Amino acid sequence: MGQGETRFPGDFEFGVASNAYQIEGAAAVDGKGPSIWDVFSHQHKTMVDGSSGDIGPDHYHHLDEDLDLLKALGVDAYRFSISWPRVQPLGQGELNPAGLDFYERLIDGLLARGISPTASLYDWDLPNALQVPGNGWVNRDTVARYAEYVQAVAGRFVDRVDKWIPVYSPNVQALIGYAIGDHAPGRILGMEGFVAGHHLNLAHGRGVSILRALGAKQVGSDQNHQLAYAASPEEPDVAMAEFVNVLWNGFNVEPMLSGNYPEMMLPLVESALRDGDLAEIQQPLDFFGVGYYGPMNVAAAPRGSEVPFEARPFPGVPQTTLGWGVYPQGMTDMLLYFHEKYPDLPPQYVTENGFPGGSSPQAGSKTSDPERIHFLAEHLRAVRAAIDAGADVRGYYADSFLDGCYWERGLSSRFGLVQVDFDTLSRRPRDSFAWYAEVIKARAL
Repeated sequence: MGQGETRFPGDFEFGVASNAYQIEGAAAVDGKGPSIWDVFSHQHKTMVDGSSGDIGPDHYHHLDEDLDLLKALGVDAYRFSISWPRVQPLGQGELNPAGLDFYERLIDGLLARGISPTASLYDWDLPNALQVPGNGWVNRDTVARYAEYVQAVAGRFVDRVDKWIPVYSPNVQALIGYAIGDHAPGRILGMEGFVAGHHLNLAHGRGVSILRALGAKQVGSDQNHQLAYAASPEEPDVAMAEFVNVLWNGFNVEPMLSGNYPEMMLPLVESALRDGDLAEIQQPLDFFGVGYYGPMNVAAAPRGSEVPFEARPFPGVPQTTLGWGVYPQGMTDMLLYFHEKYPDLPPQYVTENGFPGGSSPQAGSKTSDPERIHFLAEHLRAVRAAIDAGADVRGYYADSFLDGCYWERGLSSRFGLVQVDFDTLSRRPRDSFAWYAEVIKARAL
């Protein structure tokens, strides 16, 4: 298989991904309640560029246009998220009919265009009413509120959604949102953030059980993963890379797949752990979703440092505008890492992988994005290499469908295959859109 031809099986699933907070806009429209991201984005200096997702690309009011773009792209599947505060503004109690109707139109619109819906039920946008004064995911009661939400919302759509993801990337929300505060809700709780992580793990397990009982077609997981590589062969760096791998790639996956927390993590959750929790978290899965953007190069921090490790740039590895290393081999390594570590691992899907590049319309209306095309091509080749080495990988979702509000980076980090003018809300497919459409059609690079 040469660089000129990389083929995929005929049933390999090519998709594209998005997220409710990033693209929907309509932050206070038709009865939607505020999420923790709506609040966080308006706090002083929390967003790098001072923007927010209040409007973004306004997918909420451009649904039909965006569905037609998805059809033109030719994707097999579309991964989106359902905004909890859009369908249940207070996080409990009464549902919002307008919010439910929006997702009904989205799901039915995908099916009418021959596109398989993959829905995340929780994608970091907790209703703010559960964060204040209840402390959000640090409070075990939030798991019960989440279960009620899943029962109500999935019950309405379970017959039409092909794949369900109960909780998106709990490791990121627990560590970045609750431990160090760079994401919503902006709490700096240190090790107590792992209590929130345990409750997110529990919500995953409970969500799987509810979806199974409702007759869901497929239920899986979706987490952001990065392998940690040692910055040198010296023993402290090797040991620290091992620790970071357990922390980032094991804290959620181990209880999910093996029914236990890594031993070094147990002290961090023992205050929240109750009898039966681990059995509830470990539920059979139909697929294992992996999001990948780049690797970590880890060294032991100097003695006395606040954090015991430090991330360093990879020598000779190019970086994106966000400072992330572009290292396709890391995709292969990561897929094989899970394949080899867990003999009973369900089929893997790359549920998101993308590049923050491409100009804004104000920069001359250029839609050329050769760096994104190169990034996606090399990572697809890396997926094929993992398959050839024995990993059972069934699909790949490019991130993102539209330019949007990329978490704390705001509107300035453009991940979209479709360029969005945030002033006029006009859409223009980038060159990567046409390139990906050809890849999907040919099932090959």
